[in-house]
Amino acid sequence: MKDVSKKLDQLLNNERVGFQQYKDYSLKNVEFLLNHFGNPHNRLKAVHIAGTNGKGSVAYMLNHIMITAGYRTGLYISPHLTKINERIKIDNIDIADEMLNRYIDEMFDVLAKNDDINPTYFDALTLIAFRYFYEMNVDIAVIETGLGGRLDSTNIIFPLISIITDISIDHKFILGNSIQEIAQEKAGIIKAETLVVTSNRKKDIINILTKKSDEVSSSMYLYNKDFRVKRVRYLNGMRIRFDYYSRDDCIIKDIELKIPCKFQTVNASLAITSSLLLKRYGFNIGEEEIKKGLHSLIIPGRFHILLQKPLMIFDPAHNIEALKAVIKALKLSFPDKKYSVILSFMKDKDYRSMIKLVKRDLTDHIYYYEIDEERSLKVSELQSDAEKLLFHDIRTLSKMSDLIDVILSDIDGNSLFLITGSFRLYELAVTISSKIQKSFTIDKKD
Repeated sequence: MKDVSKKLDQLLNNERVGFQQYKDYSLKNVEFLLNHFGNPHNRLKAVHIAGTNGKGSVAYMLNHIMITAGYRTGLYISPHLTKINERIKIDNIDIADEMLNRYIDEMFDVLAKNDDINPTYFDALTLIAFRYFYEMNVDIAVIETGLGGRLDSTNIIFPLISIITDISIDHKFILGNSIQEIAQEKAGIIKAETLVVTSNRKKDIINILTKKSDEVSSSMYLYNKDFRVKRVRYLNGMRIRFDYYSRDDCIIKDIELKIPCKFQTVNASLAITSSLLLKRYGFNIGEEEIKKGLHSLIIPGRFHILLQKPLMIFDPAHNIEALKAVIKALKLSFPDKKYSVILSFMKDKDYRSMIKLVKRDLTDHIYYYEIDEERSLKVSELQSDAEKLLFHDIRTLSKMSDLIDVILSDIDGNSLFLITGSFRLYELAVTISSKIQKSFTIDKKD
């Protein structure tokens, strides 16, 4: 897929621009392209998901429930872990290279004849997803926003349900410096006379979402008011079980997830509530489909256990709230382990607060690995930081071989290695775990 990547890299990437450029973004480019190809998004039944943390997990959960219920389901997510195709799926199968190439070539043919149309990287993928889902005749499309909400390429769609997961401070240089500003951006996906489901519990955020819903006559369903989870139980450190309750006396007991993280039960409740609300639109989803769909679910890259011995876990937590949740899950699920953390951040993240959190709540045994990526925080920047005393005892590395050697020298029978801070660490995490597993296998044979 190198050719596809090269073509898309010609387009502006909103994740790499500043606040003003993002604020100047317009849907006109994606609107033009979708109109040229017959407005396929207007023919889709969809659920639209925005939020700071958990939106990808909720998307996968709802997707899996709908597939289990027998519906042909499109899933559009971002970012990808290893290849672009992962972002666009039908029934959990990635879009084929041939289809992806065709859609991209057709888009660039249009752009060659329209010099004033300048789509972003995400505009292009959104166009492809909507075209693909329409042409493949999906029953329902689960659409995750890329960045923000109001000014997101996906916000051209008119969904049956809008889901807004927990909102916290992230992408400050693009979305705004306050939680209120960011909440306003996320609330932008709420459409007139639709259903809105949210897990947010902070009063100022709820007020913003409620005001927007009231303005457009939408019906809002709030966590802890209209639905909730109870009796959360950890099972052998590897699974979690909980009960779901809604205000209309729907009770589903003993739901299980393979991810032993309490915050994922809240995300699951968003997916469950939305799947039940879809009954209003003719979808038939029952308790059995919900429990079976969630029980068998594996969410790529989320609290992903890469190795059992030594225990290595990847999670893309890239803001303070997400990292707090992961640390809490680790301490509840694996309380007796000796923790080590491999970190890497994008330079726009609040890396100081996240490093302080790891040191305070988990361990001071930290490695910082420099990713070969334009936006990544470099080792040199970390070492010259104004708070460099915070980082003086952190081992910094920029070569994978050095990182693997250090890990191997530190491992014992009680080790747990957490690799976190960015989605872009996933491939590294998989490679490291594979090499360490081979090393342990060779040692055992010797």
